[in-house]
Amino acid sequence: MEIEIRVENGEFHKIRKRKREIQKNFEKLNALEETLRVLQIEMLLEKKRRLERKLEEVRSHYEELLEFSERAKRDRELLIRVRRDISEENRKLREAMRNEDNSET
Repeated sequence: MEIEIRVENGEFHKIRKRKREIQKNFEKLNALEETLRVLQIEMLLEKKRRLERKLEEVRSHYEELLEFSERAKRDRELLIRVRRDISEENRKLREAMRNEDNSET
């Protein structure tokens, strides 16, 4: 079933003009949507770059922390050995002093 509508020439031009305006608005909308997608991608890429920099910074700090922890462990072991050596030396000195005291009497 077909319907035919007749309009005056002036009204026809108004309809065509309105149709072109609507088409332009759709084109603008499409361009704006594309711009929005591009901006979102740029924003995500920038966020990714920032996160990668932050991750590298965290990795660097973690490596420094591991190195510090290992150094602290080595220092602790060294201090334990030094303390043991000093304790042994003190024991020997006390023994020598006792022997000296015993030999004097």
